[in-house]
Amino acid sequence: NQNPIDETSVLYFKKILELCQERGLKVVTVQSPISLRDRTRVKLYITSKGLKRAVLDHPDCRGRIDRHLDYERTFVGRGRFFRADGQHLSIRGSRRFVQLLTRDIPELTGEALEESP
Repeated sequence: NQNPIDETSVLYFKKILELCQERGLKVVTVQSPISLRDRTRVKLYITSKGLKRAVLDHPDCRGRIDRHLDYERTFVGRGRFFRADGQHLSIRGSRRFVQLLTRDIPELTGEALEESP
C-alpha cells in the first residue's frame, strides 16, 4: 500500500494539535463510515493500520489525541445507510451516525449534546 499522507499533512495536523493543547481543548478524531465498495478502493492506497501508523501513532501526534472514534466499518454491508453513490450517508445513515457521535462524545467531554429537531 502507498501512503497518501505526506509529512506536510502530518505537520499541519500537528499544528492543529498544538493549538488545541495550548487552549486546553480535547481532541477527538473520527474515522467516518464508508461503504464496502469505497472501503475496497481506499485499501488500495491506505489501510486503517497505515492511517494509524502514519498519523495517530506519529511521534508528533501521539499523546495529543484524547480519543479516536473509528466508525469506518459501522455500516459495511448495510447499503441502506448509504446513498446510491455509495459515498454519502443516506438520511437514515446520517441519523444513525449522529446517534453514535452523540453517544460517544459526551462520554469524553462530560457535556450533553443537544439533538436537533
